[in-house]
Amino acid sequence: MNRTAISFGLLCVGMLSAASCASEEEDAPLYGQVLEMRSLEVGGGGEEQTVTLGTKRPVTLAIPGNVAPTRVMVQVSLVTDTVKRGRSPVNDSGVLVQPQGLLFAAPVRVRQFVSPPPVGRGYVAVVVPDNGTSFVVKSRARLLAPASTESEGLELWEGDGTGSGLWGLAVSEAGDPEVEDTTTVPRN
Repeated sequence: MNRTAISFGLLCVGMLSAASCASEEEDAPLYGQVLEMRSLEVGGGGEEQTVTLGTKRPVTLAIPGNVAPTRVMVQVSLVTDTVKRGRSPVNDSGVLVQPQGLLFAAPVRVRQFVSPPPVGRGYVAVVVPDNGTSFVVKSRARLLAPASTESEGLELWEGDGTGSGLWGLAVSEAGDPEVEDTTTVPRN
């Protein structure tokens, strides 16, 4: 057997291994653990609902009354150990909104305490959409409160959730949609 055949064989084995790893990675769960789960009836023009999930670094959802034209059951879960594919959430956690196929008439505001982003950057709302395998950028997030002693040096940011999927916040990058001027509150 000549060296060309051996090299080609090793190349094929390497390519098959890489394809197998990529396929296994895409089949891996989107998160590791559910920290808290709630079932809610939302929409139908009712009052805005505020739901807080978690205790150490809580995530708050502000769900408008007009999120859906009729009342609908929704399950929201705070999850951790999120996948590292695409634009992964900054704090390794996210909010899973189910069932699949939900599209909100008005955005749900997802509020999270996160470390201040690098200088000149902000945060963007990211989601693994239904049947997706990695996070994608949906919109810019808004700074609601700068870091303080009371917040243990963390900032409060808000992003919009527009339907079912796994939602989180990721650091903005050049080319993200509307990420210039991500702050609404001046930093100290």
